[in-house]
Amino acid sequence: MKKKKYKKKIHIILLTSFIYPQRIGGVELFVYHRAKALSKLNIKTSIFCGNLKERKFCKQKVGKKSSIFLLPTYNETKILFFLSFIILMIQNINRVKKKDEILVIDAHFLGIPAFVGYFVSLILKIPLIITCHGLGIDVLRKNIVFRKFQNLIMKHSIAVFNISKLHIKMLQNDSNIKNVHHFPTAFGLNSIPKKSSLVMDRFRNNPPKALFVGRLDENKNPDAAIEIIEKICEKGEQLSLDIVGNGELKTKIQKRIKSSHYKQNLSFLGEIKNEILLEMLRDYDFLIMPSFSEGLPLTILEALSRGIICIVCKVGEIPNIIEDGINGFLFNPAEVEQAVVKIMKIMDDSKSISFLRNNAYNTMNYEFSRDYHTRQYVKNIITSINN
Repeated sequence: MKKKKYKKKIHIILLTSFIYPQRIGGVELFVYHRAKALSKLNIKTSIFCGNLKERKFCKQKVGKKSSIFLLPTYNETKILFFLSFIILMIQNINRVKKKDEILVIDAHFLGIPAFVGYFVSLILKIPLIITCHGLGIDVLRKNIVFRKFQNLIMKHSIAVFNISKLHIKMLQNDSNIKNVHHFPTAFGLNSIPKKSSLVMDRFRNNPPKALFVGRLDENKNPDAAIEIIEKICEKGEQLSLDIVGNGELKTKIQKRIKSSHYKQNLSFLGEIKNEILLEMLRDYDFLIMPSFSEGLPLTILEALSRGIICIVCKVGEIPNIIEDGINGFLFNPAEVEQAVVKIMKIMDDSKSISFLRNNAYNTMNYEFSRDYHTRQYVKNIITSINN
């Protein structure tokens, strides 16, 4: 007897992170770009976001092609927050639900969206899929409660989409879940520029120019980026650094720059809008990311797509994207001398510069095709529903 196949239209309910009251991060960008890509395939979406800034951004990027709902951002009154979250979400889902559609909840894992998506899925009997956008692997490894919660959610889900090959192995070992799909985070990327529009065979600046982008906190480790530049300058080479970001270490970083012997090579630019930063990226030679922990940062992918040589930390999912000496360089964030040695090796080697730049660009152009992975995502959802 043949299995019944759904011929109804698919309507995907997308949940973002709901953690930060005024922030649009990689997860949010990932969700919005996915909604836009899905609309090209005539797949209806509804987005549940956590703050006004997100909703405004979403309306600009996705427009009328998606229903957009504002839900409460996470706060200290946890029980009331979760209850109101679930009730509001159920109300809004019932508003957009139509008889000729099959609804699917796609919840960001780990945390609030997965928790709420799980309960709404049970209450409304809607299939649940989980998408892991940039998971903190190190946190998950150490936290037993998260691991148990993960297993419960994953076993209830009809499919899991994951950007992290490392996390996929953990899931298969822990939960014996077979319906897990590798899902590169290409959705967060804007269009990849044509290679012919980029300088690929040499440094783009004299002296070469590096960039640090991120929150100014202990985990992102901006001090290490400054230290790398200082050590290179001490060795007689010239390399400048622009620091983009904001956070608790802002004042400390500004003071350090002012007191540095190489302050002429260091610039603090503060926060810059994403669309402006993307335009600026094509002018840089290096991206320096010395974080102590990461998932898979969108910044690295944007940099690779512009042929920037990435000098990045060997943590999280990054080693699965950056191959040391092939399309960038990896180093231990606690040992900046490793990064210094690797940068020094290519300072006067135009062949190595061209080799690294072209491989960086090709990594994004061939392995992270947004259109291809959108089609695979929809195909896998339909297969999961039919099964």
